[in-house]
Amino acid sequence: MDIDGFIKEYPFLNNMVIAYNEFNKNVTDEERTFDSTIMNNLKNLPDYYDKHKYIYEKIIRNLNFLLNKKYTEMKIYEYCRFLNQFIYHKKKKYNLNEFTINMFYLTSHSNIIGKGGIGNCPYHSYDATYKEPLNIIKLDNFHENIRDIKRVLENEISQDHSLCQKYVCECVKIYKTMHKKYCPYEGTTDKTLKETCDILEKFKTSYMAFLFGEEDIKDKIPPLNGPDIDDFPKCLPDEPKPETEQERSPAEDLAQGARVGMEQQPQATSPASEQSNSPTSLSTSTVVSTMVGIPPFLALIYKFTPVGTMLRSKNRRNINIYNNLDDEIEKELFYPSNKNEIINSSLERYNVGYGSV
Repeated sequence: MDIDGFIKEYPFLNNMVIAYNEFNKNVTDEERTFDSTIMNNLKNLPDYYDKHKYIYEKIIRNLNFLLNKKYTEMKIYEYCRFLNQFIYHKKKKYNLNEFTINMFYLTSHSNIIGKGGIGNCPYHSYDATYKEPLNIIKLDNFHENIRDIKRVLENEISQDHSLCQKYVCECVKIYKTMHKKYCPYEGTTDKTLKETCDILEKFKTSYMAFLFGEEDIKDKIPPLNGPDIDDFPKCLPDEPKPETEQERSPAEDLAQGARVGMEQQPQATSPASEQSNSPTSLSTSTVVSTMVGIPPFLALIYKFTPVGTMLRSKNRRNINIYNNLDDEIEKELFYPSNKNEIINSSLERYNVGYGSV
């Protein structure tokens, strides 16, 4: 399920729909106010293809609008959470390289802040942080929109009531399956288990407090500790989902980008692209040389020699490889930072828990 699928299946999640629609708009000529050098240097990063250029333009446009407060329908932390979800959906749909996205985002964020942007919206890798990240996004959106869900469940004549009931059943099934599989996590050093179980606990807390604790709702929704979810009267067994045939395919989405001036190239599968979901393990000096520009002979080494194969080899997903990038790297990437600027370029962990509900 991609962005279009989320909007179709969960139209009652108002803020999500607003943000996804805003983020997915084509970038106009008037909106291309971001620094062209950042876009030009994308070609020096691993597994970048020109046919994906319009996706990166959307990312930097959205981040620029967010940090300059041009999005006003909700608070910045909500936009930030949805922007990271948007990036996750695009990354999965087009098999984009995690390292390339991370470096592009880091550089764009620092550049925007250096030019007067306000606030902070660090990149948050769902793949590196959670088990089953797509399901985590569904549960987290449920928790963050619990009041909207409650309102729709209470109004049985709402046009969204049936879809909302289906969403509740889906999330309860996800919770029960994942909780049994991953929690408790004591005795392991896998941090993704802790982060995953924390989201499950948040879902449980809000579900029990705001929904199952309400007398006029509890009979309409399944219990978290009960029989198989498919035995609950209002939760029908899963059926094949025809909406996958109606969602825009990657080729259609790329064609959309081509219509607004993006060059579309035939898609090819390469050994490097098959590895694009794993962050590339590179040293600090390699990161700098990559972003600033790679001489032709180094590019050949990267592409066609055992050294290049080693650099492109899969590593265990771990976002902490980026935490070793200090401010000196960013000073060398594109622009020297003003001495009086305060640029938060660290890839701090993005906390998806926002405020009390």
